[in-house]
Amino acid sequence: SRWGIETNFGHLKTTMGLDVLKCKSVHGVLKELIVFALIYNLIRLVMGQAARRQRVAVERISFLDAMRWLASAHAPRGTT
Repeated sequence: SRWGIETNFGHLKTTMGLDVLKCKSVHGVLKELIVFALIYNLIRLVMGQAARRQRVAVERISFLDAMRWLASAHAPRGTT
């Protein structure tokens, strides 16, 4: 289970860019962390739905692919 935790922290830090926070104030940093948590959980929800649809373990679904799909699925046409 530790490997899974490390992998998920890696997704937050590297894939989503949480390694460097942009805000300078405490309030801004808290808002940034909340947004990252919301987006992370949305991506994990998409992964869970894809895993159920394909009848595979959620660990077999790519975090990066789910993130890219989510970004492109809700973007207006011609912007991605």
